[in-house]
Amino acid sequence: MQEARHQHRPSPAWYAALGSLIGRFAPPILSGIAGAVVALLAFYVLSGSGLGSPQFALLDVGGATVTQLGRRYDLGFLGAQALILAATTVAAFAVHVRYHRGRVVPTVTGAVLIVGIVAAVVAGQAAGPESRKVLAAPEPPDRCYEWDPTICLYEYHARHADDVAGRINTLVDSARDAGYAALVPARIEQESYNHVPSDPTVRSFFLDPSDLGNAQWEQEVAIQGMLAPRCAVLASDEGPPARYWEDLARLMGTWSILAGLPDVTGQFETEADILPPDEVADILDRWSRCDLGDA
Repeated sequence: MQEARHQHRPSPAWYAALGSLIGRFAPPILSGIAGAVVALLAFYVLSGSGLGSPQFALLDVGGATVTQLGRRYDLGFLGAQALILAATTVAAFAVHVRYHRGRVVPTVTGAVLIVGIVAAVVAGQAAGPESRKVLAAPEPPDRCYEWDPTICLYEYHARHADDVAGRINTLVDSARDAGYAALVPARIEQESYNHVPSDPTVRSFFLDPSDLGNAQWEQEVAIQGMLAPRCAVLASDEGPPARYWEDLARLMGTWSILAGLPDVTGQFETEADILPPDEVADILDRWSRCDLGDA
């Protein structure tokens, strides 16, 4: 499977129909201004940009260049979206107008069509499927490098796999060479939206190729991902205690210095300042039991 890239592209036919409809009721200059304002508002409201909670978004027809691992498109969402877009586009082009006492007004049929357009959009926003993408069946990564440790990524990211695996292996080698055995797992796996290793001894990280250009990718993505424990409190509303963030910063700083990287947490400046191996092991042992410190 190749990496999916989606660019946000609004439906040109729908916007053309909207502009054509507005143009039938206003002079050219005014209709241009009105069309731009209405199109902007429609995009804000109907693309999901201005929604405070997940719900169907008629103009949600694209997305950023992000990994789609573990997700698939919801056919109900796409079907409702295509049906409403097609019907309202045809209806907008079909609205006829007439002059009444010097003013442009829709014909009876045109008025019915306008009401129908508004009703279809409102009904779709209120009752359509909430998510454009849903979780697929979980699958573990399928491209493994039998190194020490084994590093597994998804074939989906094949063109980035050699680079990512090599960078992670360098991080692990730096910890091993310095005597930090607690930082060296037997296996490291890439996560997806619906797969996180269940074995607590397997470290993992989430890969979004758009992040690879970040100069601090090793520290902010790879190291942090491999250190973070899989504890429910990390995803809870209250979050982990302050002690956890302090320990995480010290661990990230230690591993960064060992790898010859800048400490983006600002904890340490030289290798003489970093945590000793036994303290690193103690923290990771506590975290393996989801003991993240006092609140």
